[in-house]
Amino acid sequence: MNLNDEPERLKEEEQIILNKLIAEMDEVINLLDKRIKDNIDKAKDIDISLNPDLYLSKLLNNKENKEAKEKRKKILKARDALYEKRLLLECSDDYGTDVVEIKVGLHSCQPFVTLWTMPICRNFILNNSCTKFKRTEKNKYGEEFCTNYKLLVKNEIKVRFTQVVKALNLYPGIFDERLLKKCKDSNFFSSEYIEKLTKEFDSDKYNPDNVAEIIADEFLQELLERRSTREFKNIVFSIQKKQGEIIQANYHKNMIIQGCAGSGKSMIMLHRLPIILYDNPNSLKRTNLFIITPSDMYIQMAENMRQQLEISDIKMGTIEQYYDYCIGKYSGHKPGEYGSIRHTAKIDNKIEKYIYSSECIIDLKKYYDQLSGTKNPVIEKGINIFKIDGKVLYKDITYLQKVTSKLLITQNVINENGRVISLYFNLIKKVIASMQRISVSLKYRKQNILREINKRISQNEEETVNAEKELTKLDENINEKAIVNREKIIEQAKDNIDRLKAEIYIINEDDKYFNSMIEYSKKIENNIKSFRTLKSEYSQNKMEDVYDAIENIGQLIGTFFMIAWECSMIEDKYGEYVEKIKYEIDKARVQVEVLQKTNEKYLSFKEYNEIIELRNQLNYIRESVAKNAYDMILKKVGIKENKNGKMPTQNYSAYLYLQALYQFQGSPNSEKEALLSIDEAQGIAPEEVRLLKNINGNDIVFNMFGDVHQHIENTKGIDKWSELSDIIDFDFYEMQENYRNSSQVTEYCNKVFNMKMKAINTAGKGVHKLNTEEEFKDSIVTQLLDEQRTGLAAILIGDDEEAKYILDIFAEYKEKFNDMTDGNSTLHHTRWNIMNIDDAKGLEFSSVISFTGRMSKNEKYIAYTRALDELFVYPVIVEINKYNKQQYLSKKIKSEIKNNIAEKTKHTASKIESDFSISDVRNFFKKNGLKVVDNRNVNGRLWVVGEKLEIRNIVNEAITKFGISGKYASSKEIKNRTGWFTKTKK
Repeated sequence: MNLNDEPERLKEEEQIILNKLIAEMDEVINLLDKRIKDNIDKAKDIDISLNPDLYLSKLLNNKENKEAKEKRKKILKARDALYEKRLLLECSDDYGTDVVEIKVGLHSCQPFVTLWTMPICRNFILNNSCTKFKRTEKNKYGEEFCTNYKLLVKNEIKVRFTQVVKALNLYPGIFDERLLKKCKDSNFFSSEYIEKLTKEFDSDKYNPDNVAEIIADEFLQELLERRSTREFKNIVFSIQKKQGEIIQANYHKNMIIQGCAGSGKSMIMLHRLPIILYDNPNSLKRTNLFIITPSDMYIQMAENMRQQLEISDIKMGTIEQYYDYCIGKYSGHKPGEYGSIRHTAKIDNKIEKYIYSSECIIDLKKYYDQLSGTKNPVIEKGINIFKIDGKVLYKDITYLQKVTSKLLITQNVINENGRVISLYFNLIKKVIASMQRISVSLKYRKQNILREINKRISQNEEETVNAEKELTKLDENINEKAIVNREKIIEQAKDNIDRLKAEIYIINEDDKYFNSMIEYSKKIENNIKSFRTLKSEYSQNKMEDVYDAIENIGQLIGTFFMIAWECSMIEDKYGEYVEKIKYEIDKARVQVEVLQKTNEKYLSFKEYNEIIELRNQLNYIRESVAKNAYDMILKKVGIKENKNGKMPTQNYSAYLYLQALYQFQGSPNSEKEALLSIDEAQGIAPEEVRLLKNINGNDIVFNMFGDVHQHIENTKGIDKWSELSDIIDFDFYEMQENYRNSSQVTEYCNKVFNMKMKAINTAGKGVHKLNTEEEFKDSIVTQLLDEQRTGLAAILIGDDEEAKYILDIFAEYKEKFNDMTDGNSTLHHTRWNIMNIDDAKGLEFSSVISFTGRMSKNEKYIAYTRALDELFVYPVIVEINKYNKQQYLSKKIKSEIKNNIAEKTKHTASKIESDFSISDVRNFFKKNGLKVVDNRNVNGRLWVVGEKLEIRNIVNEAITKFGISGKYASSKEIKNRTGWFTKTKK
């Protein structure tokens, strides 16, 4: 019995099963809604200010609410996608045998839908010939438990919203009574359905061969449907055996997949990621994976599928964007610091070959050798003087470490020299301070003596007053001795006062003596005058002034000894009133002798300046050498500075800048990628692969997908995968089956390029060769006026000027084209997209018109295989010289207008100024409470921010109301959040 003989009945049965699932999911959603509402109501009644003990209750309430919302979101996501496969499995283990049903979908929601990446699912989904699966698991004690699964039934359904539009039995095809009974007992099918089938089964009309034919037709029908889609579509439930094997291959090994055009390389790459993430939870994180794509347009087309496969949070970008991302990993550097890349015309072959060669790397190393390898005699002298360990601190692993070692040694020399200079400075300051004290003592000797005498007079007068007071209190009969004592004190004090006053008179008359003291003071001041410019703190002084002071130490010491000798010859009068001059000189002598005995060596002022300059130079090298090396290479290949003194950026700028950074300082000290998945890898040069490996370390795993036959001649990349053998070890897979292109396109390529691709897809609209200009124009006009055309369409050219030719001769149909040769990277869904063949790699279009006159063999191969359904080939070399002249004049005018700004290159996006100050669409979304980001005034898009499940009802209402289109995605425009965007002008 073949269930597919009664497709409508099978569809009805599957609809019943689907309805039951939806009802169960809706019931859970309603329960969650009620729980959330109850929690919100409960939270309103909790007033912590009145009862602080309820704080814990509020926390638990909030936590429960959050968990309920997350669960609701997960169920809604699964309900939105539902499932596509239904399996009936017989499970056997040590405890017996059981039969279970599994519904397999893109999103997991147990117990309703099981995720396709689960091992039990993927083995039966990714390998259509798989009927048995053995799973071994270990418990926490290390004990192994084995479960054997046997596939009994595999059904597939196609669902539109909540309706089953098609149902198909993929296995076993033929049902016997025993299997039907198992289906009935397990409720895989209803009893009524099985009884009707059994009752109406006619063995005379049954043809077993129809089973395979129906399944094959279904697969081809899906391939046909893919031709009209405007973006990549997931193939989870139609993956073929060979594709499934590659998807499930060991993660820890590098792999290269050589696949002909249309073999599903991109699909395999993207579908492999959820599998390896599931299988390697400990060694892989979503944050250390990166998908490298051939273009921004590829990323646009893959966005919806990434959402479906739940890998939208994995970083994805072009190779240049990944280089920029790596530049940002280096401390002190940021992406794009070399400038903004504007994609220019094709690079000169010789320049590109040099940039991506080992010769360029050798030149970078030579440049770094010159900067880091030279020895400096001042450093050598400093090392010897200060007994510094001159051994490098690193083992010369990188140039940065060489420079850092030299910088640290240089700084050590500077520090040691500073220590010695500071020592001399402090000793000089102490000697100067001592000599200043001598000078002050001599200069104000008279005043100090008089002050001391007057002080003593005051003391004697005070003693007299006190004694006289005490006498008035004493009794002559009782205190006779005390009275005598007080009278003696008074008499002695008066004698002292008289004597001191006489001394004052003598001092005031002794001008000659005190004038000589002043002269000695002046002599001291004059001799230390040159040292008076020094500020009190070492750090406050100019190094030049400190060095001058040190150079004059001899003069300072000589001055002291001269003054000391002269002062020793003077009679030290009045020494009883102030400290003797000799004492001051002896104090100073101690400081002078310390200075005199200090004999530490130091660098000369000239040498000091040299080493400071060297340190500054080394610091500059550390900070700027990569940029300077980058500029050096650009100058070598003939790139000249613009009027602002800056080097214009090139297509290869990101690679060259990152290579310069890596060659100088090695890999960055930040999280490295564990896996790089690279599509169109034939366009990446061997030295790029080596750089990617070097940046991420030897543990990096490469998954490289490409077709060496699509490597464009005389451009960077590889012609055979063996060119990577000395860089990485890899497992090699090859696919020759073309699932994408119509059979006519595949056969045409086999004929033209002598290839052996196996055409899997059905016939399309065909391949049309346009041999004359008249045929070309007639065909183009026919296509432009075709309102029934579906899917994306492209005109692929070999030279950007051919775009101007097309827009010129079809000027009246200008609105039918989307010119992508001027920097615009957004594919238009209804217009014919004109793009250079360089930008078409990895993309696919329903219809393609190929200008092959200026294309190489491999470029033609790329162009032809972009066509899913219909291909037009125009091999004529059209005349474009006049457009070259127009471009030259246009560039000249732009250059004059820009005035000192780099020329705007061919591919720079032009800004379209429109007035969106009034927008019915924007107002509609805002009135419905959604967050809107409108960037249309700056050539951007209108975004509605939010999760798909939360905003889709309002978005669908807007689509119907305003007749607009858009899609769900995430973007930098909304800070990498998810949302829905449209480019409508409404």
